[in-house]
Amino acid sequence: MTLTTAVSVSLLPPIEENCLRADADADDYYRSKILADRVVLSFLESHPQMHACMVLPGWMWGPGDIGPTSSGQLVNDVVQGKLPGLIPGSFSIVDARDVALAHIAAARHGRRGERYLAAGRHMTMRELMPVLERMAGVKTPARQIPLPFLYTLAAVQEIYARLTGRPILLSMATLRLLVREQDRTRFDHRKSEQELGLSFRALELTIADTVAWYRDHGGFEKGSLL
Repeated sequence: MTLTTAVSVSLLPPIEENCLRADADADDYYRSKILADRVVLSFLESHPQMHACMVLPGWMWGPGDIGPTSSGQLVNDVVQGKLPGLIPGSFSIVDARDVALAHIAAARHGRRGERYLAAGRHMTMRELMPVLERMAGVKTPARQIPLPFLYTLAAVQEIYARLTGRPILLSMATLRLLVREQDRTRFDHRKSEQELGLSFRALELTIADTVAWYRDHGGFEKGSLL
């Protein structure tokens, strides 16, 4: 008997700190980051006595997400069975606590004007859902939602958000970003590991702690936090 293993290989090289993007090739969110980066570097150029460096995080998860942010909203929607299927895209998931430690390390040891990635682990939604299923003890969706339906769903959710003021999982801007950035979330952390001594905790621990925090604070049962 012959066993065949399918391996997904990205043709894009890992992104490092020097892989800069032009602001014309970015949505409003990314453009705000690019412009902020330039402001910091311009400030350092005109103030040689000052010190600053930059920490660039991935998609942050973790306990204490009272907002909730998009990651916390995803956890709540999945546990409550509100996610009808898989959406496209890939992500670089990092624990917010590791990002906080990265900022402390950068403040202590970072070189002036340098960028440091704190982006965590590359995942697709199809890879993420089974982990969330195990950690939360719930059934997660396995089928891919067609893009035309997703665009319709995002439009409806935006109307819902405007009428109710409640957070939603999927907006048009988020969907466009997911489609455009698919598989562009593979980051090379070697500089951060070598210069700042960074390490990133296991994704399973991050998700388990996130789920436990929401359960302890009534996020799943009441649809809002205490």
